[in-house]
Amino acid sequence: MRPHQGEPARSLIVAGMLRRRRFIALLGAVASAGVLAACAKGGAPSATPDPEDSRRFLSLSSLLTGFDDLDATAGALYLGSIRSDAKQSATLDAVYAKAGYAKGAEPATLADLEKAGIFQKLAMLDLTNEILQNWYAGMYLVNGTLTSAAWADALGWRSCTFTKPPSYCGGPAYWAKLPAPA
Repeated sequence: MRPHQGEPARSLIVAGMLRRRRFIALLGAVASAGVLAACAKGGAPSATPDPEDSRRFLSLSSLLTGFDDLDATAGALYLGSIRSDAKQSATLDAVYAKAGYAKGAEPATLADLEKAGIFQKLAMLDLTNEILQNWYAGMYLVNGTLTSAAWADALGWRSCTFTKPPSYCGGPAYWAKLPAPA
């Protein structure tokens, strides 16, 4: 920008800075609106899961993943994603029935699930694989679009004790320490 005749260069610099600030503020507002619109479109499935269904899903997920302290909020998202697809929802009900959840004889171990034959039927195996992918990647499907639920808290990061998600700091030079022996 060139100063106009009679206008000091300083006022143009200030005017340019104000324009840049307005532009950055506008850019931030547009980006925020885009994020909010994306959340409104995707986000969590709208139906609130039945508490008993959520409990069974977390129990099944614990057996599949090997983690007992699963996040109920992420679990509700994953369950809602499965329930939003009629075929997967029916398969999940079949898994519950075959595993003994419907009879009140819940499986206590992964071996119990295997004994029940959960992994022998392709549809059930595919569903259990999707449940594992959801938990370990922290991602799930919403209307065919992969959506993040808890990427930084995904089980994939928790199971890798030697690293952290990108941009998460473990303290000064945490990477210099050798991992604890297994």
